Amino acid sequence: MRKLGLAFASLIVIVILALSGGLAIQTGTPQALSTSSTSSVTSSTSGSSTSSTFTSISSSLVLPPLCSSLEAEQIASVHTAIIKPMFTTTAYKEGKVSRIIVVDRQAVNTTIEEPIAFYRFYSTPSNFSVSELNTTLINRWGWDSAFYSVLSSNIFQNCGLSMSVVNDTTLSTQGYGALENYSVVVLPFEEYMTLSEYDALMTFVSNGGTLITIQGDSFYVLINYSPVTETIQLVEGHGWNFTKGTAYTSNINPFAVNNTNWLGSTFCCYAVGGNKGTSMNGSSQISIEMRNNYGQVVWMEYNPHEDAAVTNFTNTEMIGYTSENSGPNIIGPYIHRYGKGQVIGSSICLDDLIASGDQAAEAFLLYAVIS
Repeated sequence: MRKLGLAFASLIVIVILALSGGLAIQTGTPQALSTSSTSSVTSSTSGSSTSSTFTSISSSLVLPPLCSSLEAEQIASVHTAIIKPMFTTTAYKEGKVSRIIVVDRQAVNTTIEEPIAFYRFYSTPSNFSVSELNTTLINRWGWDSAFYSVLSSNIFQNCGLSMSVVNDTTLSTQGYGALENYSVVVLPFEEYMTLSEYDALMTFVSNGGTLITIQGDSFYVLINYSPVTETIQLVEGHGWNFTKGTAYTSNINPFAVNNTNWLGSTFCCYAVGGNKGTSMNGSSQISIEMRNNYGQVVWMEYNPHEDAAVTNFTNTEMIGYTSENSGPNIIGPYIHRYGKGQVIGSSICLDDLIASGDQAAEAFLLYAVIS
């Protein structure tokens, strides 16, 4: 969703995409993370590749006692898949567009950076073709470049974790089979997803896996993905339904009911303001580790962005509570047990904090993976 105002959102996305990195697409083959103190990653767009280096921003992160108390074999058995959110990065992509502007009363043809995917249509649908709702895939981390940098840094590797990247394209085409060799899946900002990806993640949890979500507005828009043409197409979400080349106004979140059932939460709030931090006052191991190492109240610098309310309290344990002006909504990190597995959710846009270098946010991610 990310409605920061079109101009401001465009600036933010340009900056983030300028920092973006990724690994070349290898359909069906998970990609292992680097184990060096810096991570060299490759971004591939339209057949070209560029190398970027991210320096770990977690150098003084407190390793939990759990890292040293567990047997090496136990930690090594926590095979973790990190989903690369190419679908969502594509939906937000920008590019150079030719525009005629007036300079000193003269019409001038110029090239500017602006949204070239779904968000140009959303902002002024009457001015743009519905062809905007069918766009070519790009292979970048987008908003989650810092998130990937942290996960591929030494601090996570020093805990002995086994981590690999699985593209959402692979998850969409292979379904649950792409995840069955993993015990933990970490999902960053994945607002846009196919039905097969959605079902694969739900099946993964039901069969005993742990899904970690760090975004309040993931599982929000339904798309189709064509591996033949390497394109994505809007199906439903953001107030629109796209069918047979025609866009209609429609349900804003086609996943909401099912999200409550198995995720335990669903998107509720955009930029409500008034954050006073998150109190880690639960009794879970994650709550205890956070309190012991970072104090009871953390994430004070979080600027409410796009958050999820906990909507299912059956088999749900609150890790903590986030204080913000969200009315009756209960927002906070939680553990929801579904089938044989569990979902650990942050409820807030944790990757905003990770991008700012918030160590308590990085620690939460680490504790969730090994809990």
